[in-house]
Amino acid sequence: MKPIDIKLSNKIKNITEILAIFVVIIHSYCATALFIGEESYRVSFIFQQTLKILADCAVPLFFMISSYLMFVDYRLDKYKQLLKKRFRTVLIPYILWALIGFGIYAVLSRIKVTNETVEISFVTLIQSIITAKYNPPIWFLRTLYQYVILSPIIFIIIKKMKQKSILICLVCVIVNLIYVPKYTSALFWLPVYLFAAIVSYLKIKLESK
Repeated sequence: MKPIDIKLSNKIKNITEILAIFVVIIHSYCATALFIGEESYRVSFIFQQTLKILADCAVPLFFMISSYLMFVDYRLDKYKQLLKKRFRTVLIPYILWALIGFGIYAVLSRIKVTNETVEISFVTLIQSIITAKYNPPIWFLRTLYQYVILSPIIFIIIKKMKQKSILICLVCVIVNLIYVPKYTSALFWLPVYLFAAIVSYLKIKLESK
């Protein structure tokens, strides 16, 4: 399998930079707070709504890019190395930012800046890491690492089923429509991630012929 060329790599880098801006827009969205029925706020409301619609494409595209790059040169015999690498680049940053969020909230709750009192205990600390309760935006890293763990299963399914693996995507969509998992769960984004993995694997296979 041939690696991604420099031209494509630069394009992906440029796209991810734009998507990063979109993510900032999503998390700075405040149209609800601005629009209080006053006519003077209507333009701001419409502008922010338009930005939000555009920015909502950021998360699915981030997952698609991550999945595509994962399976461009995926090898089962390199799985342990992949886990270790993603542990350093994905999971450790996630844990650190979860701890920072917990620490900030714990301090703020002690000086009565927040309404919630954060209990400082080992159990609460672990819960804050697992759920990212005190730093919600980092959920993406947690979900991404879950996909890294599941990557051998995804790869084997695509390798065995090839084009038919798209049916798994459809099943996942149906399950999501019925079950409606949380937005931050791996199940919610699985159809998107799986679709990009299928495209990546089949594209490389076609190019290698």
